[in-house]
Amino acid sequence: MINNDIDSKELREMKEQLALLTRQLEKEEIISKRMIRQAMKSKAYSLRRDAIIEGVICIILAPLYIWLAPLLGFSIYFSIFTALFLLFAAYYNYYMHSQFDPENFIDGNIVEVRKKTIKLKRQYAKWLPQFGIPFIIIFLVWFVYDVTHYYQGELLKGVLVGGAVGLIIGGIIGLRQRFKTLRKTDEIIRQIEELEEE
Repeated sequence: MINNDIDSKELREMKEQLALLTRQLEKEEIISKRMIRQAMKSKAYSLRRDAIIEGVICIILAPLYIWLAPLLGFSIYFSIFTALFLLFAAYYNYYMHSQFDPENFIDGNIVEVRKKTIKLKRQYAKWLPQFGIPFIIIFLVWFVYDVTHYYQGELLKGVLVGGAVGLIIGGIIGLRQRFKTLRKTDEIIRQIEELEEE
């Protein structure tokens, strides 16, 4: 009888400890999920901040280019073409991020957040082959055409070298930003998959 009471008391204590341990694990799991969502939100805000900066730069450069390019010997049509492309780039950037709300990463439906992140990644990945490269090809051909008709001799070489250096620096910055954005979207998608597995 005494043994049964001791066994029953030990069993009760074990059940209480197990219940306490289960509660602690559940709390840690909730904290862990919250921390993952917080990290995702931070990355999403970083993506949005970069997009805003890129958009503002394009919007500032568009009128500046229309004003400055003719003074440097470029045709007004080339200036307008470049400015319109910059404005289109700003709009496309806005369009890509318009439904990508970082606030949804804390309490939003994880399936919807995943869909929007994948959509953003696909749209961003399409930018370079569909718009960026065709623009660069047209821009370069037109740039060389205008420069060779306006400048001559050493000045022509200087402008062509300056244009080539600018293209290389711009290309490095653009590709670096592209890889950074695609890497961050991949990281967010991986974190979402972690949450879905739990």
